[in-house]
Amino acid sequence: NYRLDTKYENHLIAKVAVFQFVNSFLSLFYIAFYLQDQEKLKEQLAALLIARQVIGNVKESALPYLLEQLRLAKMSFDLFGALSPSEAHREPPGSESPSNESDKKPSSRNVSQAELESSLFKYDGTFADHLEMFIQLGYVVLFSSAFPLAALCALINNLVEIRSDAFKLCFIFQRPFGQRVPNIGTWQNAMEAMGLIAVLVNCALIGLSGPVHRMFPEMSTTQTILLIVALEHTMLILRLLVTCAIPDLPEWVATEMAKVEFARREALRRLSTATPPQSTPPQPNQLPIGRFVVSPAAEEIEIAPEEETQELETVQVEATAVVEELPPLPQEPPAAPAPALAPVSTNDKRRIHREWLAADAEAA
Repeated sequence: NYRLDTKYENHLIAKVAVFQFVNSFLSLFYIAFYLQDQEKLKEQLAALLIARQVIGNVKESALPYLLEQLRLAKMSFDLFGALSPSEAHREPPGSESPSNESDKKPSSRNVSQAELESSLFKYDGTFADHLEMFIQLGYVVLFSSAFPLAALCALINNLVEIRSDAFKLCFIFQRPFGQRVPNIGTWQNAMEAMGLIAVLVNCALIGLSGPVHRMFPEMSTTQTILLIVALEHTMLILRLLVTCAIPDLPEWVATEMAKVEFARREALRRLSTATPPQSTPPQPNQLPIGRFVVSPAAEEIEIAPEEETQELETVQVEATAVVEELPPLPQEPPAAPAPALAPVSTNDKRRIHREWLAADAEAA
């Protein structure tokens, strides 16, 4: 068992990504490098990409919507006796009488939006959506030299996917709760690895497809391999330069974050340099309660000097206003002075001491 959910999800993403990579692209690798048939590779890639996109959109949006409508219709018929919750619903069997059966009119019941949304499917998260984008990225970049139109097909699908995902979140699934995460996790590493593999695969396809031999017919096999390796290293260096040139955090986002941090530091500086509220020590006729000091006569309330912050000034003003509204406590009559006690002799002190010792011995 993993201690954190994020660690579990990252390991699950890595395993699923490897499995789906083999399951989705193994046949294409077989055609490209074993059969070495570029036309068949192009046809197979186009068929897999378009079919997966169409079936995925239907399975994500259209099919769940139809199932949800059928379930709502069945639930409405069972509860209200009609296919719509706002139409007539059945009365209890014992509440009908033969005299008013002909005059009985269907009563309506309005179902709130919360009741309707509570019957929707629960959203399972973005795992399936990220997996779909990962597989689509593989179809586009791994064999782009064999089927360049794959990028156009993916663009059209993504335009449709944006609206279908919005429709899915609004009408098919319950509203998901937002979760704050720093990044997309292992999906980022998986897609970066896909980009590296794509450079190697496309360079190998260029070397096997024949353009190099047509452009340089006098080159031997060894020279062709060296040329492909040089091309592959050049592409990897260009990719690294582009990655280093484009920052992970956009400039405007960094500027806004710097503004927020500056405002926070200025607020802390003003708070630390502000004059702390003057406080007086509790008098003998005052009662300390926590951070407050309240007098029995309810005359004033002050904040103890333990937390000298600006927030305590507001608390002091509000507490003083509350205490001032309270009725004054009744004045107790002054207590009579205690009578003077006679002095105790030494023998009496010894006798009292022996009695205490005897009482302690009996108690033990």
